[in-house]
Amino acid sequence: MVTPGCCGAAKGHVPFGKLLLLGVVTVCACFIGGALAGRSAVKSRGDGDIVLVGPPASPLHPLLSLAGELDRRGQKVTVLSMKGGLKKAERYGVAHLYEEIGDYGVDELSDKIEKTLNNPGVSFTASFRELAPMLAKMSAALSDGFASYIQRRLGAGRGVPSLAVVAMMSNGVMRKCDQHGIPFIISHPTVAIAPVFSALPYVPVIFTGVPLTGKTFIQRTFNAALHTVFGLVLPLVGYPVEFLDPSAFSGRPRLIHSFPGLDYPRHASPLDMYTGPMVTRGQADPSKIDEKDRAWIAEGGGRTLVYVSMGSVMELDVQTASSFIQGYARLSVGPQGCEGLAEGTVALKETEKGPRFFWALSGRQQKRLGLSTAESPDEGAISLSESDIQCAKNLADRGDLRIVGWGATPSMLALPETALFLTHCGGNGVHEAVFARTPMVGVPFAGDQQEVCARAERAGVMRYVYRGDLTTDTLEKTLRSVLTGSENIGKPGGGVVSEPYLGFVEAVDRLERLSRLYGGVSTAADIVETFLETGNEGARLLAPPTEKIGVNRLEMLWCWVSAFCVDVILALIVCAFAFGCCLGKGKCSRRRGVKVQKAISGTTRSGRRYLNLALPANAEEAEQQMSGRPPDPAALQVQIDALQAQLQQRDADLAATQQAQQQLTQQLA
Repeated sequence: MVTPGCCGAAKGHVPFGKLLLLGVVTVCACFIGGALAGRSAVKSRGDGDIVLVGPPASPLHPLLSLAGELDRRGQKVTVLSMKGGLKKAERYGVAHLYEEIGDYGVDELSDKIEKTLNNPGVSFTASFRELAPMLAKMSAALSDGFASYIQRRLGAGRGVPSLAVVAMMSNGVMRKCDQHGIPFIISHPTVAIAPVFSALPYVPVIFTGVPLTGKTFIQRTFNAALHTVFGLVLPLVGYPVEFLDPSAFSGRPRLIHSFPGLDYPRHASPLDMYTGPMVTRGQADPSKIDEKDRAWIAEGGGRTLVYVSMGSVMELDVQTASSFIQGYARLSVGPQGCEGLAEGTVALKETEKGPRFFWALSGRQQKRLGLSTAESPDEGAISLSESDIQCAKNLADRGDLRIVGWGATPSMLALPETALFLTHCGGNGVHEAVFARTPMVGVPFAGDQQEVCARAERAGVMRYVYRGDLTTDTLEKTLRSVLTGSENIGKPGGGVVSEPYLGFVEAVDRLERLSRLYGGVSTAADIVETFLETGNEGARLLAPPTEKIGVNRLEMLWCWVSAFCVDVILALIVCAFAFGCCLGKGKCSRRRGVKVQKAISGTTRSGRRYLNLALPANAEEAEQQMSGRPPDPAALQVQIDALQAQLQQRDADLAATQQAQQQLTQQLA
């Protein structure tokens, strides 16, 4: 025999009340244990020292500028990165602050990744899928190197750093900072890059090509669906790539090295702190340009200069490089281009020459493409055609083209002769161009580059051509759409300025003036020094209700639910449904009463009322019949008596009518 337990539970089952009590106790124990663990994890801190951590790629550049400014202010600063970052530190003049913490073991892109990125028709989503494993490996290696660095400090009795500034794609380092109780700030190039971009539903998701304004209904639906995936699905199932996971960013100050106007304007969290371009006047000093390069620029006599740099990570494929060289030739010497140079039919006067091109192309790529004058391409390597190589040589001999292994981009863009920047739309390069007030033409390759191009074009400072559509004709057309094909076009002081080109110059000038509102490197240093003093408590004061330090996936889900007011919407739907049910039930009851009353009595066409004896005489009898109970004999007798009375009355009325009719007939006779 089974004995019922509490709340209807059978014997042998745990009652619901006890389960609820057990759950509450477990949750409280987890919170108390986490607090004690966090308290015990806090190590002794260093004497106000700051570490800046990032991979040896473009995210490291803002950190190097920031390190120089903090060092000038007398702060104790250490820059931590992996093999390859030292050269960048030397160019920024902060090599004495640099410490190498390992090597992620990938000196060059794998063959598969290189093949994918060198395919002009590859989508940005596909390129991201190929790059993601390499980025994950790099992030893991950086995290391991940072953990070893902390252990060395602790072993030497130095304690942990007082503050860390961690570049994006370094979520593993952020987790290590949490474990050791180190307050940290995130260094983020633009809002275009995840996970900051997913904060608001009207901001387009990267890689989709959806505009900020003027979306169609389908685009809005698609964008909302993607935000739902990022905000609702991925927090539950996990993120495919660690640096997409926004939980490490939650509740932390974020230095965003951009500014509204170039970036998409949006409602930002107080923890999203724009700094503007991380470039200093010293970095844009022309004296940083190599002496031989300065001499070549001077030989042009003030002719318009186009600076070309596609970055150091992406490899140019043969088709893209060929389009570049032939496009250079068409703009420099005229429509005949490379063919005219080869046939010797080009004989232009100095004043008729078009722009000159200064091309920063790594030595490795020069060798691979066959453009290096010092080294021959490797045996079996796929290089440019002989005609393209000869065309580049002819342009160089005429003084229209110079190819170098590296160029000081801020200094080159700041030259009065530089009228245009041909770029791959890297976040650093675009902001350096805005700082130097130089219009741009973009050829995005992979990652966030197309998103950065779209933002710059929206601001009116760029035209860009998708790499899959890149040909000699499209490149020439796009370059001319900015330069307008006028002779000797350049900046003020560098030549004659055309009316359409002035529109780009004015647009980039407005953008540069807006960027000053955010202070640049100086403001970034001020923010770092502020959180050096206030730590995590300062971040907590600035965190909105949807953000807090140590957020987990369920809390992230609740943040998404709160941001979209999903709980409020569901509550309104439930209330409306319940109200509708109650209202419908009331209407049905009223209709039922009316039908019963109509069934009990009625009227004839003459207006005389009658009693329908086939139906119940009142509501009580109707309810009795509907319930299936047998009728009361007394009630039936009453109905019979009433019927007999009606029949008698009808007979009396009929007899009276007949008598009156007979009397009337006699009178007439």
